[in-house]
Amino acid sequence: MLVITALASMVAVSILFQIRADVNAARAGHSRQQAYAVALAGVQRASSVLQNGWNDMELWYDNPELFGDQLALAEGGGEQWYFTIYAHNPDDPAEVRYGLTDEGGKLNLNVASEEALAALPNMTLDQVDSLLDYRDGDSDERGEGAEQEYYSQLPCPYLIKNGPLATMEELLLVKGFNGSAVYGEDHNLNGMLETNEDDGDDSFPPDNRDGELDAGLMG
Repeated sequence: MLVITALASMVAVSILFQIRADVNAARAGHSRQQAYAVALAGVQRASSVLQNGWNDMELWYDNPELFGDQLALAEGGGEQWYFTIYAHNPDDPAEVRYGLTDEGGKLNLNVASEEALAALPNMTLDQVDSLLDYRDGDSDERGEGAEQEYYSQLPCPYLIKNGPLATMEELLLVKGFNGSAVYGEDHNLNGMLETNEDDGDDSFPPDNRDGELDAGLMG
């Protein structure tokens, strides 16, 4: 009888655990759907503003009324979902600006020439050659670059892409690139110069204590 009771208890606990896991999974799935819907609302807001006033830079460059803490969804239980569109503010590195960034003024690392890459701030020759090797379709190693042989000899080897980057973070897989090169001093990607990003070597991340935010290649 004791064995039967123990087994029954174990089954009951197992079922209860499964029910809780299913409930948590359902909640997580619901939250993901809501987050996606809110993000999409932000994209639609940006698209609408640009369609109606793309030539009015004051409208879309820094406009908290349109892009800061915007209510996108209110659920029956009182839960509210907001979106914010923000970017680095070069006029005041301690604050963000609420607006859009003209990506047309940025360099496409997937198609940029060797000369254009070399002209980027703080870009070294080995970074240029390694990026070109990483994105091209051949196995010919450039002077300071790296092909599959280099990546195969790493402690945790992996295959070279030999194709275009899918994300900026993928640069971290390229020889010569690290967090400082990709993110600069803005390792939390919030677009603001914070105390730990302007204190030299006192705390992470490394910075030059110059009162300006270096956003690295992400900027």
